Amino acid sequence: ANTVSFFFDPGYLKNISGWLMANTTGLPGYPPAWLFGLKSLLSNIIFASAFYFALIPKHETVKITGIQSQEV
Repeated sequence: ANTVSFFFDPGYLKNISGWLMANTTGLPGYPPAWLFGLKSLLSNIIFASAFYFALIPKHETVKITGIQSQEV
């Protein structure tokens, strides 16, 4: 997607430094492209961890001692 922006956006120089700018820092006035990738990776890790910890099997055992009867 960044390479396509490099080719069609007039804000980038059409040389190797413009392509590197498109793939790392982006245009001035916008957050850098690497920040988007970092936030995407972090959100995927958090989302997957939530499912992992929600679905891990619980190993809870209940000890049944016996039934005591009371006479009335």
